[in-house]
Amino acid sequence: MTEWESVRVELRAGGDWLPVDDNGEVWNKLTVIQTSEDDGPEVRADVEVSADGVAECREVRIRTIGAGRPVRSRDLRAVRLDGLIEKGYGLAVMQHATPSELARRHGVADDGQWVTTSTRAESSRAVRGLRSRRKRKVDDDLLREVAEIYRANVHRGPTQAVAERFDKATSTAALYVSLARQHGFLGAAIKGKAGEQ
Repeated sequence: MTEWESVRVELRAGGDWLPVDDNGEVWNKLTVIQTSEDDGPEVRADVEVSADGVAECREVRIRTIGAGRPVRSRDLRAVRLDGLIEKGYGLAVMQHATPSELARRHGVADDGQWVTTSTRAESSRAVRGLRSRRKRKVDDDLLREVAEIYRANVHRGPTQAVAERFDKATSTAALYVSLARQHGFLGAAIKGKAGEQ
């Protein structure tokens, strides 16, 4: 079992989809579950993704599964919370495409597809960066600037241009763009391509 195969995610009720990049989304209430390769306990972490893309752990549970061995002190020491959150976030990011075997394995039955191994790793790096940075206040001035940068770069990677300007991960830049749309600084998105209606 690989490190990715030992982790799965469940989407918790009461959440909502947040944009990650120009064609991806992440559910903002996740339970990340890591199973043990042996008969060890299962670790469950409840994670919430804030509007500016920061994945934060709200609760951790460790429990014995079936007739497995009891939870031990070393199990607590073995929990690598940051890594678990990063992997879970990477798995939870959905790309709009056709269903795949990996999507079905994770219980996805709609038209979405779980990201590939390389994109999962990229998502993990993004969440690591988001969690390590200080939060920037998202106000009307910032959203106006986001809209200006987006429009100026609409034909050559507008979200990436926003990411570079604010020294943020693409996922955070996508959230800024989404917020700029929600607050009326940018028009509605055009399905499948950059720009605004």
